[in-house]
Amino acid sequence: MHINISPAITHDTAFKWFKKYTRQELNAATTYQQIDYELHATHLPFDEDEWDALVHIILMEGMDGMECIVAAQSLAKSDALGKSTTRNLLLQGPSTEDSAISDLLLQDPSPWLLVMEWAKQQADAFPLLIDQLEKFGDCFHYEEWRDIFNAVFNASEDG
Repeated sequence: MHINISPAITHDTAFKWFKKYTRQELNAATTYQQIDYELHATHLPFDEDEWDALVHIILMEGMDGMECIVAAQSLAKSDALGKSTTRNLLLQGPSTEDSAISDLLLQDPSPWLLVMEWAKQQADAFPLLIDQLEKFGDCFHYEEWRDIFNAVFNASEDG
């Protein structure tokens, strides 16, 4: 799963319109019109293809896809990856371009799969997640993952 998060996607009000669409509260035309209006007010470009790509993820992955999008959007807003431009997140982890995350973190997708499972279950499973991740040795250092955990917690609180 590839999620492209641009500054337009991190715009809170525009993203709230998108979430209304995903809950079937609005049709696509109205949603995109509102997103365009919100982005125009802040001088951000509206790219329909960018939003369509997110819709495609939801169509293919269901609510798991939406949860990943929300987590990626929150992570991008927190600038946890140290980038100020578009972020590309894969299920296996963030892009290595300009990333503050160590190469060891990206060598094995298994820790990321555990994090994605934890994101579905949330706080009750957090101590178990940490225990499992510590088994990866040099690949897991809590300090390198803290911003990711915070982004997932924040995304889940935002709904």
